[in-house]
Amino acid sequence: MDKKMNTSNSSKRAASGRSRTERSEVAPVQGRKASSGSSSDSLQGIEPSNTIPCNSITLRQSIDSLYLSFQGRLSEEAAIRLNVAQQAARATDDSNESQAQISVLDHQFEVAPAGSKYFKYKLSDHAYNIQLKALTGAKTIPMAYVQIGSGHLMAVGVEQAVSQLRLILAFFGIVEGPAHISRIDLCADFVTPHKMHLFDSLGWVTRADHIDPHLVKGQFTGWNIGRGDMTARLYDKTAEIKVSGKLYMLEVWRDCGWDGSSPVTRAEFQLRGEVLKQFGCVNYPDVMEKLGGLWLYASHDWCRLTLPNEDDQTKSRWPTHPLWEQVQSVEWKDALPLTRVSIPVTGVPSDVKLFRAFFSSLTSFMAARQLTDAEDACRALFYQAREHYNDREEYQNADFFDQARLRAAKKATGYGIPYPGATDEAQRKQDEAVADDMKKKADEYRKLSGR
Repeated sequence: MDKKMNTSNSSKRAASGRSRTERSEVAPVQGRKASSGSSSDSLQGIEPSNTIPCNSITLRQSIDSLYLSFQGRLSEEAAIRLNVAQQAARATDDSNESQAQISVLDHQFEVAPAGSKYFKYKLSDHAYNIQLKALTGAKTIPMAYVQIGSGHLMAVGVEQAVSQLRLILAFFGIVEGPAHISRIDLCADFVTPHKMHLFDSLGWVTRADHIDPHLVKGQFTGWNIGRGDMTARLYDKTAEIKVSGKLYMLEVWRDCGWDGSSPVTRAEFQLRGEVLKQFGCVNYPDVMEKLGGLWLYASHDWCRLTLPNEDDQTKSRWPTHPLWEQVQSVEWKDALPLTRVSIPVTGVPSDVKLFRAFFSSLTSFMAARQLTDAEDACRALFYQAREHYNDREEYQNADFFDQARLRAAKKATGYGIPYPGATDEAQRKQDEAVADDMKKKADEYRKLSGR
């Protein structure tokens, strides 16, 4: 961040509205909701103009991601279980890799084979990415550093997601004090007639040093503003979910008035470090009362999209772009309404994806073997695949069916779901390791006491 923020200026600006220049040069912004018939027709070929109302629809705003750290102490038992799971993750065979998991409450965590510089253990599922420090880690390093995913925040709400997290961390040790906020991502989704690739890069008036257009395979998808403790993104969210696979967002948008076809633009601000400290957003849940102030600072003081005026060298007087006025108008309340939507609770592929994979393999096999009967082709594909895997040297001790079960168990671990046999075996090995440690300590105690 190039300059120290001034939150009082932000509040004054919010209270007084836009400057006199902006009020006179920019057409009024439409209300937050628009009629359903206005979005589709108005999206065609409209370029930015200071005489065209924005006509954008604000679909929703939310906390897209939340990063928290917790002080505390890892327990010896948890360290033993994590070490066993971590060793399983480093194995080179499917039977051991499938045991790289730890069950906590209703969550099935996959344990990574290695941690990071400050955190020895990494584990994740559909809801949380958790990093835990070693049993003997430095006191200055928090016990846990956790990212709560956007889907989980949307499904259960921030308060419940954080409460669940504290219960999960209690399984691994003693959690001390409130959750410390390391990073928060705020976002708002819009349907807008304005085309982002037509924006002039000079129109970005910001304290950030870096302004980067973003392209994927030559196609313009949005803008990235800033790096470090404060960043902003304005991008095509509909294009992004085709890659991320978060198709549940389509249902969310429809419930908010989306027509089902218009591109959705997302404005997103990422705040961390010194920015959060200067706003007094150090601990959760303090930040929940200051979402409006964070958005106000980000969209008014720190970054603004304008309509450049070559006759005026003072950028602060340039009128705000109509789309950005819509961004600035987003209202945050202390308690965000909970969006109820069917969000996948695991990483299991959908039935549609599984059926498509099977159908694609079958039809490819039929074409390669010049078969016309699909039922006969199914049987032929199975028998030939079984013969292929039975002949592989690396699986001499396991036939096709054993190999299939081992591979399925490994995939289930990655999906974050239990698998018959593998999950029980992982639990058994961890229990044995804990029991062996307790016996070892008991033997040492008896030896020292002379018994």
